[in-house]
Amino acid sequence: MEAPQTEERKQIILTDRRPPEKSPLYAVQQKEIEINSGILRAKKSAEETVAKARKKAVEIKEAAEKEGATQAKASQKSELAKAKKQAEKIMSSADAQSAAIREQGQKNLKAAIAYINAAVAGRAQDK
Repeated sequence: MEAPQTEERKQIILTDRRPPEKSPLYAVQQKEIEINSGILRAKKSAEETVAKARKKAVEIKEAAEKEGATQAKASQKSELAKAKKQAEKIMSSADAQSAAIREQGQKNLKAAIAYINAAVAGRAQDK
């Protein structure tokens, strides 16, 4: 069993444990602590920079996707409007052609009826 330590003995032990400030070993240890601390700070800074860059990349990607969707909708709307105009032109042209054909048919209707009557009457007379 150890003898109880006196106050004087405790003071000697504490003094003996502290390395002298001029010791090369102490200086090397202090330098190691400084370097390790610097490395940890640099690592933390790099991790923060990478995290910020990743966050910024996500924001840029989301903004690009949103802008792309907006442009796609605008383009789709524009193309749909063009297609509707083209369909209206086709329908209008078809209506005009149909009206012209109908009018021409109406003009020729009397002559066609007379021709058909004459043809039928002529055959009837031939028999």
